[in-house]
Amino acid sequence: AVSPLERQALVRQACAELQIENVRVECSDDYIWRVARKHGAPLLYRGIRSWAKDGLAERWLEFLNLIGPPALALAPPLRTCFLEADPRYAHVSSTLI
Repeated sequence: AVSPLERQALVRQACAELQIENVRVECSDDYIWRVARKHGAPLLYRGIRSWAKDGLAERWLEFLNLIGPPALALAPPLRTCFLEADPRYAHVSSTLI
């Protein structure tokens, strides 16, 4: 298995190689909506393989991101936008990388 810090390094390296400068890669053990709020993000983007493979778990996370801010921080909910993978690569799981 690849640790979160190893994944962080891989994504940072990929961004550097592609000369993507407007991305910050960060590891956290806090709720994702708290990290997003700390950085002023108005919404979340999440990559998924497909709705059939990841849909149920992703919808649950989306639900938590909608109810967490108002319930725990008296803040507006945080919307999630999903980016579905190219079907040619939908069989690749991040746990395999």
